[in-house]
This record gives sequence, C-alpha cells and structure tokens, in this order.
Amino acid sequence: MEPTELNAWVRATPFVPFRVRMSDGRMFVVRRPEELKVGWRAMMRYTYRDDPDVYDRCELLSPQWVESVESIDAAQTDVT
Repeated sequence: MEPTELNAWVRATPFVPFRVRMSDGRMFVVRRPEELKVGWRAMMRYTYRDDPDVYDRCELLSPQWVESVESIDAAQTDVT
C-alpha cells in the first residue's frame, strides 16, 4: 500500500480506529493516531501499556506488506 494512503487513515479528522491486515496474515488495530508512524519505506507501530504517553514496544514494518485497511467499531478491538 502507498504510504500516502496509510497516512490518510492515520491523519483522518475525526480519527477512526482501523485494522491493518499484512500480507503474511498478521493483523493489528490502530486505536489512536500516535500508534502508527508511516514513512516512504518503513512504518513504526507503537504499542502502549499503562501510560498513554510512553510506548511499551515498537515494531518496524513495511508499508509494502500492507494488504488492506478497514475501519472498525471501537468495540471491535480484539485483534492486537
């Protein structure tokens, strides 16, 4: 997927949580815009635990591996 398409999801106003499906079958939910930073060749996924201002973990991914993105209802956040 093009980085500009992903950034449109991250920067949407109002922000709507969304699910990202990777080409290897993994899925994750972006609940707030700070959880995903998208660049031209890489994107960083941040995971938060207790403190909403300090991330617990980050993962380096490629935007090229994104198969699809779909909006989700706030109650449907079971996939991490």
